[in-house]
Amino acid sequence: MKRTLLTRLACLALFLVFAGGILQTSVHAQGSVTVQATPFHRFLVTYQSLGHFLTANFSEGSGNPYNYAYQPFPYQADIVVCPSGYTPAPGQGLLALHRWQVDQRPRIYYYYSVYYSNLGGDYHYQGIAGYVLPADGSFGGTPLNFWYSQQYGYYFTLNGEYPPCCSFSYHGVPFNLPQGGTYTCDPPPPFAPRRAIGRKRKRCRTSVRAEVRHRFRLRPMALPGAKGQKSDGWLSSSSGSIVLWPSSRLSLLALAGA
Repeated sequence: MKRTLLTRLACLALFLVFAGGILQTSVHAQGSVTVQATPFHRFLVTYQSLGHFLTANFSEGSGNPYNYAYQPFPYQADIVVCPSGYTPAPGQGLLALHRWQVDQRPRIYYYYSVYYSNLGGDYHYQGIAGYVLPADGSFGGTPLNFWYSQQYGYYFTLNGEYPPCCSFSYHGVPFNLPQGGTYTCDPPPPFAPRRAIGRKRKRCRTSVRAEVRHRFRLRPMALPGAKGQKSDGWLSSSSGSIVLWPSSRLSLLALAGA
């Protein structure tokens, strides 16, 4: 009986501590942030293979981890990057731009799309490069033209640019790139493992209901080792006793031997 009751009380205490931590996390959750569109850098993978690499992080293409030839866009072409864990607030037209590295050695090139899918073993997913705008121009931006060559891979241009040779076929404009502007990013939702909490609460609730089905007798008793003090009483069962201490109206429960 002692061990069972201690287990039940420990379960309840752990739940209260855990729930309090979640409430505190929710209260102190950070709010939305505003970010400026940042330049979208273009690199040539090699002068021989011609494939393009696009990134918001200049150092990523210039030596960490890749060492490609910088080939900037001829005029402003940006991308929106939210802080880690944040996502664009609704209503801004922003679409996640996914990036894959295509490894067809000795040729390596990169593919970008606003749609995520499994593209095959040669396509290695590298995450979200940032956020772009719809191709229909409903939220502005400048079109990014896609060109593809069986020999060279993907080549990306702004209006007025063209690939350096005739083996590239035009694949249209899948999205637009922002040109400056301020955007809002929302924080991730507070962490709340509701399923795990639900299971624990259910077990604790069931245990408490099982305990209160016992019938107990209430008797006054002297407290062992305490001169002149008596408890409010004790509840007895065939397997143990619970002392009701007089220090609180809620009565602190402690176990005593049967």
